[in-house]
Amino acid sequence: MPNTFTHFPYSGDGVTSIAAYFQALNAAHAGYGVLTGMEVSRTSASALAIAAGTYANGIPPSTETYAGGTITGISAAASGKHRYDLVYLDTSDGTAKLAAGVPDTPSNAANFLENAVPQPGDLPDENAILLAVICVDDSGIVAGDHGSYSTAGVADMRLKLAVGTHLVSYLYDSGEARGDLITRKAAGWDRLATGTAGQYLQSQGAGADLRWDGLQISSLTVASEARGDLVARGATAFGRLAPGSANRYLMSNGAAADLTYELLKIESLYHASEAQGCFPTKGATTWSVLAPGPAGYVLKSGGAGADLSWVSIAAALEGIGTCARGDILYRGASNWDRLPKGTATYFLKQGTDDPAWTQITSTRYWDAPAGSWQLPASNPPEPDWDAGANGSTRVYKFDDTTEEFAEASMRVPDDINSSGTVTFELTGYSLTAASGKYVQWKLYHSAKASGESWDAAYSYKVSGDKACDAVQDQLDVHSWTETVTNLGWAAGDHVRLKLSRIAPSGTNLTGDYCMVHFRMKIPTVIS
Repeated sequence: MPNTFTHFPYSGDGVTSIAAYFQALNAAHAGYGVLTGMEVSRTSASALAIAAGTYANGIPPSTETYAGGTITGISAAASGKHRYDLVYLDTSDGTAKLAAGVPDTPSNAANFLENAVPQPGDLPDENAILLAVICVDDSGIVAGDHGSYSTAGVADMRLKLAVGTHLVSYLYDSGEARGDLITRKAAGWDRLATGTAGQYLQSQGAGADLRWDGLQISSLTVASEARGDLVARGATAFGRLAPGSANRYLMSNGAAADLTYELLKIESLYHASEAQGCFPTKGATTWSVLAPGPAGYVLKSGGAGADLSWVSIAAALEGIGTCARGDILYRGASNWDRLPKGTATYFLKQGTDDPAWTQITSTRYWDAPAGSWQLPASNPPEPDWDAGANGSTRVYKFDDTTEEFAEASMRVPDDINSSGTVTFELTGYSLTAASGKYVQWKLYHSAKASGESWDAAYSYKVSGDKACDAVQDQLDVHSWTETVTNLGWAAGDHVRLKLSRIAPSGTNLTGDYCMVHFRMKIPTVIS
């Protein structure tokens, strides 16, 4: 208890006023007491301040927080009298309160602390936590020292508990720190300061104090121990050294190096440059020590008749071939090999054996059924509804002698595969079916980008001869292809289209041919 009164108030015939202190001791043993903070200080002749802190509230221990507070309106003692009041924490509601003492006249007017008669107040219950005793005279709370005993007006009476237990710690304000322990020593309970990092708490037997010390081999247990094992100190800790092979000898490799089991050599392997990480290797004529390589390097064999050497992993990989950014290492038929990076937007595809870069393609469809085309003012195909027994179908009737035109436009997809091929499909039927007849289609196209004139000449692609079904109303699907390169289409181009029927090389179908639907399959890439 720091800063207590030089003499706790007592009467001339013996100690009669320390009941509150013993009551506080009993409360501490029952788990009620200060853990941190909660110092009491005088702020005026009639007011006190209680600092924030924490306290234990019974068993099992319950750590509570005290936010701090004040006690005001403390009255002065009557003229010529003094009074000792108790400052305590009421654990039932968590507030600081005052238990006023009985005012009286000190037996020694010059120093009321000697043979003082005034009696302190009493704690209200057995769970109250005593914080301080204050001295009050006829001017209010005594400020500073009073008399020749250098006694302060506020006496700190806190009993500090050890966190997590109801055992009273008598070590308050004695330098306790995180990691300290409470231990029983020869003269009583005391604080055992935390040891140095890496030390272990060791018992020294009956009648001796615990202490922090280095780990003793006698207390070491190593996992997977077997007959013939040794306990050896490694770079950072003790560990198990398994038995060596038969006829091997335990060899010291000097300071900062591990023990090893080695074959006994007639020639000496000692070298002044030995260091941790070295190992012996046979040179051209004798054994020598190979110094450790740089961190992260690997040991490379130079082949028969050549020395070992340390190389970086990057250098080892470079040995596979000239590497470049984006290359991939893979296992080939007989050894590791380098796969050069693929073309942009290509994906790695696993083949039957080796991986390879490939482009993943897809198809976009442009559909234009009869009725969706624009018909020009001159030479358009005849639009019609062809009625059947089960309904009608929209058609364009293309003449066999006059080239008639249907027009449309489209936009080239942004992800078009410039190395792919476009497929054109026309679905239709002969108005009057006949055997051994042909038609030929001509698709005009003009592709222009932003900033170019739309009114440009057409290019065209012809389908070649397409046979017509000899059965009336049977559908034909006529298809032909052209590469994107030959078409000259680029991503985002606006393409004007014009479709017509022209004479085939074979026997031309007599009469109209009814176009029902036109489709383009445009190749695209996935990137």
